[in-house]
Amino acid sequence: MGPTEAGDIGLPQVPEPVLESGEAGEEVKESTLIPKILSALRAHGCKCIKTHGNQYSVKGNPDILGCCPGGQMFALEVKIPGGEAPFYDHIETPKQHFELLAWKQAGARVGVVRSVKDAVCVAFGNGSLKIA
Repeated sequence: MGPTEAGDIGLPQVPEPVLESGEAGEEVKESTLIPKILSALRAHGCKCIKTHGNQYSVKGNPDILGCCPGGQMFALEVKIPGGEAPFYDHIETPKQHFELLAWKQAGARVGVVRSVKDAVCVAFGNGSLKIA
């Protein structure tokens, strides 16, 4: 199964990307989007961290792991609009897809997010990205 078939096994379908800053058409970078997502989630009372890959970490780990007030875990893979395979900067890689599915099966809310709004919706399980 390819990474574009995420909806086939229950991962949320994310709406068209929303630019978080700058003028329409301005390039959005993952390195600038992630701190905005972390800040917004923390403002809503979440404890969350940006994961960093190294030789000891699991390949495909989500970019952000966290917990909402009340104890609900979430795992977010942050992507930006555009990009072409094999770079996968706009869709999750097969390993990232597998890891998101594993987090979901363990009870976390998961999603591939492209904006602060997407991230908050997934973390709190509301809006169009709610995962049953």
